[in-house]
Amino acid sequence: MRESKSQVAKFPGTVKLPDALTFPQLQAWETAFGQADVSGDTYILQARRVLPAICEIVQEWHLAGIPEHPTPETFPATPPAAVASLLGWLIGLINDIVRGDDTSPNA
Repeated sequence: MRESKSQVAKFPGTVKLPDALTFPQLQAWETAFGQADVSGDTYILQARRVLPAICEIVQEWHLAGIPEHPTPETFPATPPAAVASLLGWLIGLINDIVRGDDTSPNA
């Protein structure tokens, strides 16, 4: 299990992620990013697309302001800039797992 320290000042703490994704987790991840064109999506649509996969993949949440077992319905949406930074950091961590990158500075 990988433990990573938050890079987002608004949400200090750590998360734990698996060393490898399961097939259902990988399918959820690919589904989240498998849309043809997401460039025109709003912040809300982008977050709603990726949050189910993030919530399924992250195994432990120890971040200020985030529930212990968040769901897309309980994940905070504001302040948008901080939440977008948090989601970007988490996406990077999960992409490292998908690529098999054990040397990421995010970990």
